[in-house]
Amino acid sequence: MQSLTTFHTSWEGQLSKISLDELMFVEMMEDCCVFHLEDSRVMAEESAEKIMSYLPEDRFLPVRHKYMINRSYITDINDDYVYVGSLRIALK
Repeated sequence: MQSLTTFHTSWEGQLSKISLDELMFVEMMEDCCVFHLEDSRVMAEESAEKIMSYLPEDRFLPVRHKYMINRSYITDINDDYVYVGSLRIALK
C-alpha cells in the first residue's frame, strides 16, 4: 500500500492541496481546522475526524485533542510543552 503524501481540503468552495511534508501542525477548532504549513495557513471545513484520517499516526503527534503535530517539525519537547520552531504548544 502506497502512503499518502498529499490530500485535498476545502474552505468556502476553495479547494487546497496539502502536502504532508510541508504541514507543520493542524489546529482543530469547533467549526473548522487550520493547517499550519511552512509558509502559510489553510482553513478547512472538514471535521477533525476526517482530517485525522489523512494523517499517518507514525508522523503526527496528537496533543490535547486540539493539535496534530508533524513529528519532523518538533524542535524540542519537555513535560509541559512541545516546540515547533519558536512556537510553544502546551501539553496539558
